[in-house]
Amino acid sequence: INAEYMGKQYCTNIARTFMVDCPKQQEQQYAILEAAQKTLLDSIKPGVTLSQVYNLTKTTVEQKSQESGFPSIVHNFIPSCGCGVGLGIRDIYLSISAENERQIKAGMTLCVYVGFVDIELPEASDERRKKYSMVIGDTILVNAEPKKKKKKKKKK
Repeated sequence: INAEYMGKQYCTNIARTFMVDCPKQQEQQYAILEAAQKTLLDSIKPGVTLSQVYNLTKTTVEQKSQESGFPSIVHNFIPSCGCGVGLGIRDIYLSISAENERQIKAGMTLCVYVGFVDIELPEASDERRKKYSMVIGDTILVNAEPKKKKKKKKKK
């Protein structure tokens, strides 16, 4: 999605996976993806490094995958959970990956996504369903942390 403002095009991204008549295993994998997305969004705060965000998100995938009772899909998790976005669709210097130690700052616009690629479903009768991927993605603005209100002491 692009929008033009004062002669410049700004980019954004949104993605969802829709499943129709899917096996229980795929439903469970999508639930893991939703949990990963929640962790991703909750961990994006000023001062946190992009690698911390990625590693927390991947840890959620590992934990939820173990809890599911289905074969682990951690190895199918994408190597990046997003990047900076603005005049260009991808700012490679702001990749949300295990190696990027840049800190998140208030005012940044990020394209964030979680996904699994090349998941195998050998028992599928249709050849086209034996390998699949799924993704959830959004564009977000990083806000400054809200200041905590001090509790007023009661006067005696």
